[in-house]
Amino acid sequence: MVAAVAALGPVSPALMPTAQGGVLATPGAAGPAPSPVTTTEPARVVSWPSAITDNGQRVWQPDLSYATGGLLVDTQKAIAGTANPMLYQHARVGVSSYQFPVAQPGTYFVDIFTAEIENAQPGQRRWNVTAEGQRAATAVDVAYTAGQYRAWHVMFSVPVTDGTLNLGVQSTKGLSIVSAVEVDYQSAKTVPQPLLDDEFGGAAGQPANPNIWTNDVGGKGWGNGMLEYDTDRRSNSRLDGHGHLMIIARRQRYTGPDGVTDHWTSARLKTLNHFTFQYGTAEARIRVPSGKGLWPAFWGLGDNFTQVGWPACGEIDVLETRGARPRFVYGALHALRQNAATWTKAEKYLRTTPISNSFHDYGMVWGPTGIALSFDRHVFLTMSSVDVPTTEYWEFSHSFFLLLDLAVGGRWGGSPDRTTPSVSKMAVDYVRVTG
Repeated sequence: MVAAVAALGPVSPALMPTAQGGVLATPGAAGPAPSPVTTTEPARVVSWPSAITDNGQRVWQPDLSYATGGLLVDTQKAIAGTANPMLYQHARVGVSSYQFPVAQPGTYFVDIFTAEIENAQPGQRRWNVTAEGQRAATAVDVAYTAGQYRAWHVMFSVPVTDGTLNLGVQSTKGLSIVSAVEVDYQSAKTVPQPLLDDEFGGAAGQPANPNIWTNDVGGKGWGNGMLEYDTDRRSNSRLDGHGHLMIIARRQRYTGPDGVTDHWTSARLKTLNHFTFQYGTAEARIRVPSGKGLWPAFWGLGDNFTQVGWPACGEIDVLETRGARPRFVYGALHALRQNAATWTKAEKYLRTTPISNSFHDYGMVWGPTGIALSFDRHVFLTMSSVDVPTTEYWEFSHSFFLLLDLAVGGRWGGSPDRTTPSVSKMAVDYVRVTG
């Protein structure tokens, strides 16, 4: 059951009672003057009249000095998908804007925390977000994307040049619902920078740009029991002459230079030692194959992989799919848990038609405290460092490199059988990274 603030105790002078029995923040009403976001100090605000300390001992200040409009409500029901449900059990319904002072020009990462705690059904509550006057998120529908009483995030980066980060919230159906907002400094740049744009131009039969990509060579399963031998041969990876990188899995007996023999070959390309990045967006346009046992992927690993190993380096799976289930898109985050174990945050997105039918866009938004994964611009996985229990580690605060591969078999992908095509192709139209 959702309760309005007015029913819980004394109402702050910065709040005005409403006819519905809740409380409405008055424009300009505020508590203490807000501190600016600096390179080391973020802003963390919660939709509640008093401060809240989460289980990581981070203090979330009341949003009264930052927010305009909205009815404050709360619930005692459990919130799934987070280690800090208290941040989502409060909400400002119908908020119209936020203003966050910043100490210097730069790019700032915004994480809007939200959960559907008022039982709105999919399609009953939709809202947009603008940042510095530009559209940042469209048709946010928490009930549709996350479900009831489940943590969700709206994440984006925004350049700020005038000393104040201005966020606008526009309800298009029902009223918006915001639980908390975190703003972190990301970069001194105030113009988005293209860090990588590989359109895979070049003559047919040529390798991917060797100044960007290196082939991993080996056939010992890469820790996942995969069945293919990944080679650097042009028969397994090459440009097609029409702006695509082709990664080709073949059913064939092959013995590699290390003496390992496998009955499939394929390719696995990485940008390690050529290109790494920390924070920003990454997107690849890919047509995946279908077939039992095929496991195409677009993903990232921490560039400290050789020093700390997996999962301490962190892993971001922007795209994974099982060839036997071609209507599903999968995304995941993997990192270290206490006692050298692994934690995983994974989501899948069901399509009405097989994703192998055409090219699709697989994307990531990554900031200092959160990651969002998307399919054709539809976000289907979000996670903040605040959602992680204290026994688990946020291993996503350093540079990552990118990988593209088409695996065969393995513990997750499943085994191929007689129906699996003898030749399968993964076509990559482009890989673009901004930061």
